[in-house]
Amino acid sequence: MKTVKVTLDSYTYPLFIDTGLIGRIDEICDLYRFPTRRIVISGVVDGEMNSDLIDRLKKYEILFVQAGETDNRFDLIAQIFDQLPFKNNGAGITLIAIGEDWLIKTAGFASRLLAAPTYLICIPVSFWSMLETGINDEAFLNWRNEIAVLKVNYCPKLVFLDGQFLSGQTQNDSLLASTVVLRQLLLIKPDLFHNFQSNFPEIFSPGKMENNQVLEELITSRLELYKNKTDRKCLNDFGVRFLNHYRATKEIWPDPVKMALLVFVDICWRWQTGKTLQISDADESDAIFSLIEKICLKYRISSAAWEQAKKDLAAMFSAKLLSNIFLPVSIGKLQLINSIDLDMAKKCLAAC
Repeated sequence: MKTVKVTLDSYTYPLFIDTGLIGRIDEICDLYRFPTRRIVISGVVDGEMNSDLIDRLKKYEILFVQAGETDNRFDLIAQIFDQLPFKNNGAGITLIAIGEDWLIKTAGFASRLLAAPTYLICIPVSFWSMLETGINDEAFLNWRNEIAVLKVNYCPKLVFLDGQFLSGQTQNDSLLASTVVLRQLLLIKPDLFHNFQSNFPEIFSPGKMENNQVLEELITSRLELYKNKTDRKCLNDFGVRFLNHYRATKEIWPDPVKMALLVFVDICWRWQTGKTLQISDADESDAIFSLIEKICLKYRISSAAWEQAKKDLAAMFSAKLLSNIFLPVSIGKLQLINSIDLDMAKKCLAAC
């Protein structure tokens, strides 16, 4: 088992990477002397919980949370509170969140609202959520189409990245994994990007995604980005910021293909805009566009879906949701642009 020490500002927690960690919850909780009252929170969505896993978790109290079609975490927190057994909580509880990033962050928010001492263990179940929540302690709540009305640092006690969850990943899971890996690599350094480029799509083939070494390398590089607040802001902005706006305004969680496309289009137009402003490397732009084209071909993304994603992004410009944004100087280096002309943005989108 590989242990990575994660430090976010003044808070530190261990992150474990291994296969089969889900079967060692009690062993590790006992080692850290966490409360013996252990409650599992999981989402009822396809691919997150299977019958075998549920059987192994039967010894715990299990709370199921249904995401539904909205991004209203007030409703999700209410679901958790409605099911939580509040009796005999004086000694504290160990709250084990198993699911996608939406569930883990919601459980994290809920854990900070409980009066009883609460020890949160986060167990993301997909490549996307492992990288998005493995090194992250911020949760936001939306209200009436406004993003980030409330924010809390939910401070997990432990994070498990269990490669066993990745062995049964679907095509959509693999597609989402490629988006989160790509946007991270573009913020690090060219040699890592070109290594990924030359090994695609093998890195996402069966037997590769659950490779703990690959996961460890990506987590370690992400942790490096998080050490610097500017890099952290870039990472949170690059390919994700506009997706949160989309969720807030549309009041839905995009399906995996739409999520991936929105990230890809975001990456493409940023490089295209940077090239137009003469602040990005043209050869790197071509390499990135070529790789995204290969990914779309592999996962049979239609041209109509790509065009719709471009329209969604253009609509956000019209709503002036993306006036301040990081544009690439080169792979591994971004520059903050305070404003982008709407006509230029549409022109660059049209070229993607």
